[in-house]
Amino acid sequence: MQPRPLLCACIPGFIRRGLQSGKRYSWEIHLHACHQARARLAGLLIVHGRAPAVAHRMAEQMVHNRDFLTDAPTGPEFDVITGNPPYMRWLNLSQILRDEYTAHVPVHATSDLLHSFLDRCARTLWPGGQIRLVTADRWLFAAGAGALRKQVGQNLRIQHMERLDAKTAFSRPQATRGQDAKNSSCRVGSRTGREGR
Repeated sequence: MQPRPLLCACIPGFIRRGLQSGKRYSWEIHLHACHQARARLAGLLIVHGRAPAVAHRMAEQMVHNRDFLTDAPTGPEFDVITGNPPYMRWLNLSQILRDEYTAHVPVHATSDLLHSFLDRCARTLWPGGQIRLVTADRWLFAAGAGALRKQVGQNLRIQHMERLDAKTAFSRPQATRGQDAKNSSCRVGSRTGREGR
């Protein structure tokens, strides 16, 4: 699995929207990436008027070094979810991780960690909430993701989708075996069908 530094890209938006407007959380499984995200968040909070000690404490509380698939809420908790999901086929996971995730991930989301992440996002979103992701597009079309699409599609509708050019959207090309780097990623914005909580 590869660390995905999307949190660092999302932090300025958190600041612009005002941290007082609600709870803001981030999960980062990789310790080094977690430290980087906390440092960047603390720096931005300081630039926006927070005292250094307060900024570092807030960053520590907001950025969790935990696994989103096992430690995030399982019911509605968030109005907006942004992210760049992990990508790994379920069969390529170590047996230890497969055993751990089997206890937390429904069967329809066990083909790929991407599917597991999408399912968890959908389950933790309040009615009327939004999910905004940079993700591989294979879950939208692959036959193996049909059960996931059926489950997630009961409550979510795609509002916006666009193809990203891997040459400009990422720091290095993200293509894998047999994929065209120009057409393997997309940005997706989804919204639940019901408004309000």
